[in-house]
Amino acid sequence: MRTIHCPQCSVRLDVPDAAGGKAARCPACKTTFQIPDAGEMLDETVVCWLDLDRFHADEEKEEVMDASSVQSALSTDPAPEQESPTDDTLDLADAKPEPSEPEPAPATQSDPPEDQLSLEEAMGEEPSQPNTHGSFVAMDAVDDAVDTAAKQTKTETPVTHQQYTGKERRRPLLQVVDVGAFGVRFRFHVRLFDLPGFRASMPMKCIAGGEPTNLIARPLPWVDKATGQYVNPGEIEARYELNVRSHQSPREVLATMSPIEQLPTPFNQPIPYYVSREKAKDVSLHCQTFHTPEGVQCEVVIPSGGYALDWLGRVNGVCGEDYATLEAEVLKFDAKAWRSIPQEVRHRLGAWFDFDAGENFLGYFNDSDFARSEAGLAGIVLTDHRLVHCKYHHHGSLQLTDEAHIAAIVDGQFADLKAKLANSTKRLVRLRRTDAVTLSNMLQKLNAKLSMGFYKPKPKPEEKPDKDESLE
Repeated sequence: MRTIHCPQCSVRLDVPDAAGGKAARCPACKTTFQIPDAGEMLDETVVCWLDLDRFHADEEKEEVMDASSVQSALSTDPAPEQESPTDDTLDLADAKPEPSEPEPAPATQSDPPEDQLSLEEAMGEEPSQPNTHGSFVAMDAVDDAVDTAAKQTKTETPVTHQQYTGKERRRPLLQVVDVGAFGVRFRFHVRLFDLPGFRASMPMKCIAGGEPTNLIARPLPWVDKATGQYVNPGEIEARYELNVRSHQSPREVLATMSPIEQLPTPFNQPIPYYVSREKAKDVSLHCQTFHTPEGVQCEVVIPSGGYALDWLGRVNGVCGEDYATLEAEVLKFDAKAWRSIPQEVRHRLGAWFDFDAGENFLGYFNDSDFARSEAGLAGIVLTDHRLVHCKYHHHGSLQLTDEAHIAAIVDGQFADLKAKLANSTKRLVRLRRTDAVTLSNMLQKLNAKLSMGFYKPKPKPEEKPDKDESLE
């Protein structure tokens, strides 16, 4: 199997190797198109019309790989051959892998202490109510995590950020510096400003939501190079933004965008990105420059992982390791459970939570001492690898493989969580009782060694009156 993109909607599609030249129907937009051969795919990316000979003039010719060399180096473990489709049109919606069921793990349970409550007792008779207190949990994400864990092999290695630096088959035009809850941070050399093809390579769709219509084009704001009073990126973006007309190409947009007077050469040459009019007030990109022994480098943060992946594919191509690595990261950050959280809450979570390599987000539980409007400042984040907690200046994490126990002390509609470790006890957060029960169910479903139980509060000792205040 190999990967192509629909020419109409750009959705990612997997097709058989032998399907080159066949007609195919996109399952998303129903567009019929011809599947390109593997060699033709290498000629369709922006990297082939960026005038690379001029950009790489200081590099040796041996470092530039031709299409046949790239194709032979793509994989040392090719997929098995498949029969060509018999129909004239190949419906790509039919090619779906068969799901495999995870193997259930035996559950072991010891006798609970006398003050321990069952889940039914901890839940009480309170009926389930819609989320009104700032927690965001998707139970189907737990099922996906369990299925994924069952399919993984022992030889599989997790994706790490170190794979992005210095390991590409050749120096990429776009380098992925970091990936996190904030988005994707790209780096490129200042010489790329001289290439019109690169400056017109941003995908023509909303950088925040992916909408392809009702767009505004804005230049990347290099405010650290600005002169005068323009120190706010939004001021430069708003002054030079353009309304994108229907059927207008990226090169036509670039040709109509004026040079930025407040920036020196070459930063005055605009690199347009696109945002819908509905989301224009909520989007502004962060750009900066810095000096290195190789010259001036430029960095830009793309808030949407999907948009960043499309831009990387248009510039570097979709056949390199950098694209595959970023794709794995984007799938993690664009998971359904993570997207269900409002962007403002995700930004707050980014101050104390960041994804580890190969980690999948499952849910966030807001600390009950914080209002829904303050969601993200404190609470618990659960992934398929660990439980991360934060409240005020106290934060940390527990691995799901740790031999530890979380005691939830039920107090009315709330539960105080404490982690009992081998030699210590750590206070975690305070959750609503219903959230604590949901967290316990998720840990059990994940077959985590990290256990959780519910307990009655210890009776308070009777207060003795002071001798001076006692009546004789």
